[in-house]
Amino acid sequence: MKVEMAMFYRTVSLPVCVLLFCFSLVISRRAPVGEPCVSLKNSPFEICMNAGYDTTVPFPEYVTEQRKRELAKEMINAIKSSKNCSASGLAEAIECSFVAPKCNALGEPIYPCKQVCAEFLKQCEFDLDEFSLDYLVSACLVLSNGSSSCAPCFTPHNFKAIYENVTGE
Repeated sequence: MKVEMAMFYRTVSLPVCVLLFCFSLVISRRAPVGEPCVSLKNSPFEICMNAGYDTTVPFPEYVTEQRKRELAKEMINAIKSSKNCSASGLAEAIECSFVAPKCNALGEPIYPCKQVCAEFLKQCEFDLDEFSLDYLVSACLVLSNGSSSCAPCFTPHNFKAIYENVTGE
């Protein structure tokens, strides 16, 4: 099994592998008592403030400061690689949501709204490899649409769907 996983990770791009790993970290997070949210200011994840929020959920205790810096470096590379195709904090909102998602007052993660992810995919579909595109489509499908019956979600400040008036297939 280890050999199969190693071969799998060699065949996909590094940012995708990082996102997959980080997504598993986010799912397993539990906020320490007394610290519901952690400031992004002066942290390795400060770039996530470009998505319109300034706190994230705490990392589990076993994630060292060095590992946080490594994760932030990979996340920043992923954001930079999609800067040319995305606008209005979309890259930050999507990439940061896997590693350092927005935090609510209870210390729970708030993820981008489905329409934010859809807009990112529309703007960047030709710049993503097939595996990344498939992974992001799957991730978008599980995001909230922000209606009253769904989990809360957020849109980056200055969010505007560039293709909102496009008709056709």
